[in-house]
Amino acid sequence: DTGFSLHLAKLFAEPWQYQRAHAQLLWQFDELGFTLKSPYLQVHGEEGEIGGDFLIRLLKDPTAEDYMDLRVGLRDGDARFTGKYLPSRVPGFSDELEHWLNTAIQAGHVEQGYFQYQGSLNKGAAPESRSISLYFAVREAQLEYQPGWPALKDAVGQVLIEDSGVRIHIEQGRILDSPVTAAYGEVLYGSAGQVPVLQLHAELQSNVADGLYFLQKTPIAQGVTEFAQWQGSGTLPVSLDLTVPLAAQQPVHIKLDMNAQQVVLHMPAINVQLRQLSGLFKFDSQRGLSAKRVSGEFLGQSFSGHIDAEGSGQQLRTHIDVQGLMPIERLTQWAQITQPLPVSGKLPYRLRVLLEGEDSQLRIDSSLLGVNVDLPAPFAKTAEQQSYADWRMTLAGAERRYWFDYADQLSLSLAAAPDAILAGRAQLRVGGGLARLPAQAGLQVRGRLNQLDLADWQALLQRYKLSEKNSRQLLNSANLDIRRFNAFGVQADNLTMGLQSQTHGWQLTLDSQQLKGQIVERGDKEPLTVHFTHLYLPESAVQSAV
Repeated sequence: DTGFSLHLAKLFAEPWQYQRAHAQLLWQFDELGFTLKSPYLQVHGEEGEIGGDFLIRLLKDPTAEDYMDLRVGLRDGDARFTGKYLPSRVPGFSDELEHWLNTAIQAGHVEQGYFQYQGSLNKGAAPESRSISLYFAVREAQLEYQPGWPALKDAVGQVLIEDSGVRIHIEQGRILDSPVTAAYGEVLYGSAGQVPVLQLHAELQSNVADGLYFLQKTPIAQGVTEFAQWQGSGTLPVSLDLTVPLAAQQPVHIKLDMNAQQVVLHMPAINVQLRQLSGLFKFDSQRGLSAKRVSGEFLGQSFSGHIDAEGSGQQLRTHIDVQGLMPIERLTQWAQITQPLPVSGKLPYRLRVLLEGEDSQLRIDSSLLGVNVDLPAPFAKTAEQQSYADWRMTLAGAERRYWFDYADQLSLSLAAAPDAILAGRAQLRVGGGLARLPAQAGLQVRGRLNQLDLADWQALLQRYKLSEKNSRQLLNSANLDIRRFNAFGVQADNLTMGLQSQTHGWQLTLDSQQLKGQIVERGDKEPLTVHFTHLYLPESAVQSAV
């Protein structure tokens, strides 16, 4: 016949509508009630060709148990229409689960499937008084398992819905450009009023580009903006675990394991390219990124270390800790520093990066063993000597903070926009103590020196010429207490030196028992103005002048 409808209102929200039906229907009224059965039923609907049989027994006695035995089989069907067989009115089958199943299955071909119900039809009947199962074997399926995540496509697998919950097993498929070698999902029914939870696991033979997609383009990206610009290449087996409450506004727990073996990772924001990168990287959306051991190459030099996930709840915190040995020449080339520097050799370093949103920081410290520092005393050191240097900087914000400490002799505190370092504000403390960040722009130099020989510093400036324009732009003032000052044959003890930048030029103030006065420079074309209140020359200098 044409046109057939069957509505099992206690099980399904909508009637089953079919275009054609061929069936044998038998019914019987007796003193006990009504019986309807069909030993043979064949229908055609949007989902495909369906065959089955059923027996329904409705009793007059309201205390007696109404009963149904229903079996429906499907072959060569369309997976988009399988939602009509979801028993959404069965207690324990929540609205959230129905919505997820209806929206998750976007396409596919049902090779075979069945729906089976056996048991009570009575309202309020105990769950154990009935048995329900719904099964589909699908291919070429598309599963939208979670909004914001790339769909599982070309899937071959099975879907089973039964009394205890929903189980999905995927034999093969594809997410992005990554083959899925195995996947399974499970939704267990909770108690009344409890939100059902989807547990999803997938194994992918992936690549770095797809692995970064998960960190950059999915809901993960909201909490890990540090990864936004990363790029890479190489094979990357990935294991994905999602715990998804099937209710709006509830957080999803994400675990992502990425087994990197000699891949390439590029971080363009800081111009870092890592090669031969290896390690089992684990990302947890409640903690951060971790790896018990990580190794690779930067600028052709090997490094190794570990990564710790230190976050809790929704506050992610990732701590990267690696060590290596780097020729300073390669570092200066990488940093595009063309002028000579008074530092040479191989730098042993420990690099620590804290990724914590707006509180992210980078820190590099070193024993400087193997590094030669060509500066006048007390800053000089040979490659055989061990000392200490520590550089720290923030990685977020319109104004970044920078700190540098060297051998208990130099301390720098700087704040500036990342693209305008020379326009920042800074203090350099010499001779011990910690620098304090000033309020005004420019560099302040403060501190004390036991000895300063001007000839040594003049020779240094001849070897390593600084850009006078940049030096003037940055330097604001200097105040130094010098225990012994040697210059032009004059030795001054306990000298106070002050340097103050002017609108055009600078003013140098000197004060000690041997000399006191000012030297003023007003521009490139103006002569120096020299004014001394007193100047005591040594007797040898006076005699040679005479």
